[in-house]
Amino acid sequence: MKSSEQLVLAFDVGTTTIAASLLNRVTGERLASAGRLNPQREFGADVVTRLAAALSSDEESQAMTRLINGELESLATELCTKAGVNAADIASMAAAGNSVIEHLLLGLPVNSLAFPPYRPLFPSGMKLRTTQLGWALDVDCRILPMPGGYVGGDLVAFLFGALTEGETDDNPCLYLDLGTNGEIALAAGEKIFATSAAAGPAFEAGNIACGMVALPGAIDRVNLDKGRPEINVIGDCSPVGICGSGAIAALAAMLEQGVVDETGRLLAPEEIPSNLANHVQERQGENIFVLYRDANRCIYLSQNDIRQIQLAKSAISAGIEVLLSHAG
Repeated sequence: MKSSEQLVLAFDVGTTTIAASLLNRVTGERLASAGRLNPQREFGADVVTRLAAALSSDEESQAMTRLINGELESLATELCTKAGVNAADIASMAAAGNSVIEHLLLGLPVNSLAFPPYRPLFPSGMKLRTTQLGWALDVDCRILPMPGGYVGGDLVAFLFGALTEGETDDNPCLYLDLGTNGEIALAAGEKIFATSAAAGPAFEAGNIACGMVALPGAIDRVNLDKGRPEINVIGDCSPVGICGSGAIAALAAMLEQGVVDETGRLLAPEEIPSNLANHVQERQGENIFVLYRDANRCIYLSQNDIRQIQLAKSAISAGIEVLLSHAG
């Protein structure tokens, strides 16, 4: 088999971040991976804001299409360089995102998503060539199906992997895709119920003071059991920020260790009966909890960061309650 029949690209095009992989289609081996911020964020942090921008101006809609395709092709080049392969050896690519992101990727009108009954233009997915998207690279491109207005290809890909390759049983199972546009599915019997929730970017460390994408240098795990922060950093290097999973882990540990109360209030040092009190400081009128400090930087979670995570969690919780109610 020729290399050009083996190499494929996979893109998870999130509202806030993009994850990309170069794979060997035959063995399933991941040859290279990379991630970046979605450049469309200059038009809004969430899909609703970007939807409004696209509706207000054809120029802004076209700009978002150019931005995302330029970023994806740039990522493709980066992956090929990392893996030491030729871009001409890529056979095909697949991209998954929420419905708004997929429509903007393809340069399609978004009116059907903005008004009832909120339906995508191509619920069964789409096949085309990347040159039709303005790429110089010419390969087959598959855009994953979108079953509903705000339930997109990313959840479809997630469910496909979970239900066809994972272990399943007869018990109901809940699937959560925690992103800026949180997508939730509940498999109960022979039915799958799905919905979405506008969680905001906190789960991807957007609107977090020291937040960053889950790339080398990001704190992704936090433990406070021993009275001081113990952190894990992606890439085993010096930390430069904290990603979404790190922020969630830190908040959970802070709650467990009595640094945060049940309302989400970050306690003052005098209220914390442990050495963790030494990590609480005041900055610009609010309390912060310092996770890491060196001569160059201070990485922390602030009271506002905690509120952002709580808002995101509330949106997801509401979506879960709706699904449970519909499924009985």
